[in-house]
Amino acid sequence: MWDFTLDELLLGVLGAVLVMAIVVAVCWLLLKSGNRSAAKFKSENPDTATIWIAQRKFWGVKIQKADGNRVKSFQNGMTDGSGGTYILPGEHVLTLKHIHADPAVNKKPEYKKQRISTMKVSLVRGKEYTLASYLS
Repeated sequence: MWDFTLDELLLGVLGAVLVMAIVVAVCWLLLKSGNRSAAKFKSENPDTATIWIAQRKFWGVKIQKADGNRVKSFQNGMTDGSGGTYILPGEHVLTLKHIHADPAVNKKPEYKKQRISTMKVSLVRGKEYTLASYLS
């Protein structure tokens, strides 16, 4: 049987709470930093097209690259995963990463083959688009 004093238990709980608070704070700062970068890109390029990401119950999608370059994405919050991506108008090849909420699905070989995909798009200046993920 464990023999901890009350002081040791309180220090352990406080330490765990502190570690969780630091992790949440770092995630929040990274989210805000990405959103600021996307907002700056949008202000410098007001004619960009916006691609909104529509997450489904278990499926999600993320635009990783456009024409091999990193994209400027923003998120509405840490918990829902919704947000969007700003891309300059014109013809582009998007690299998409599909995500499933169940880690067991993500590890299946047949799913890994489909996880990364590409698609060609033609974006119009200032127009908004919606992207949703459906893998079979």
